[in-house]
Amino acid sequence: FDRPRRLAPGYRSRVQRLVCLLIFLSALPDAMVVPVLKDLCVDRYGVTRTQAQAFLLVNLLGAAAAIGVVARLQRSVDPIRLLIVASVLDAILIACLWLPLGWPGTMAVRALEGVPDAIAFGVLMQLLSRSVSGSAAGRLGLGSMVLLGGVGCGMAIGGLAARLMGPGSERVVFVLGAGSSAL
Repeated sequence: FDRPRRLAPGYRSRVQRLVCLLIFLSALPDAMVVPVLKDLCVDRYGVTRTQAQAFLLVNLLGAAAAIGVVARLQRSVDPIRLLIVASVLDAILIACLWLPLGWPGTMAVRALEGVPDAIAFGVLMQLLSRSVSGSAAGRLGLGSMVLLGGVGCGMAIGGLAARLMGPGSERVVFVLGAGSSAL
């Protein structure tokens, strides 16, 4: 999108739809863990509910710590290549959460998993910005709406998994989350 050139009719709208789908899919995994947090943390590791909430927080801290890295990487690496690497790394880290790592190991992996999250969302929002004409508010609004839709659907999928699977539902959530990230 940086070089002026003629694009096929509808190209931008196809790119926009694809990027919106990828934002939606990228939002699913982190939201899916919320309904199974008790099974995942309290029942599996015997931690308190307060400590289980830290499982959510540490992911955000990992993402926040990566913001400077994301900015530098976006300037020097092809966005598509960066998105692919971040998505595959995210899928691997989510799948690793299924392993019996103990509470400290799980928390470390969860914090690291925030880094590819930040990279993927940064790249996707950048690609969406390039594909949508109009105001910055419109571009941000579209990306935010799709992101929130993915979060809402992810929570519903996690809740459904918890209801249908009962104990052990966190394993299903990790498999679904890793698959969603890999896509």
